[in-house]
Amino acid sequence: MSAEDFSKLPESLAERRMRESDDCTKWTPRDVLLHFLRDIDNGSLVPDGLIVLYLKHVEGNTLTGMRRSRVAVLEAVGMCESAKHDLLDYSAGKG
Repeated sequence: MSAEDFSKLPESLAERRMRESDDCTKWTPRDVLLHFLRDIDNGSLVPDGLIVLYLKHVEGNTLTGMRRSRVAVLEAVGMCESAKHDLLDYSAGKG
C-alpha cells in the first residue's frame, strides 16, 4: 500500500459549510482528517506532533480515546490543557 498525497484535495461541501457557519457539526470526523491531511501534504501545516481525540456513543455510554504521534505523555497533557483553555475562551466568545 502506498501513501496517498492529499495536497490537491478540493475543499468539501461539508468543510465549506463548517467554515461559513463556524459550526463543527457540519462536518464528519473523516472530513476533519482529510482537511488535516491536505494541509500537511501541501505544507501549510507542518506539525512536530499530533494528538487525535475521539468520542464514541455506545449503548448510552460515552467512550473517548486518543492516538498520539511524536508526543510524549507530559507534552500531551500540556497540549490538552492548552486546547481546553482555547475551547473555554471560544465558548465565552473570546476566541
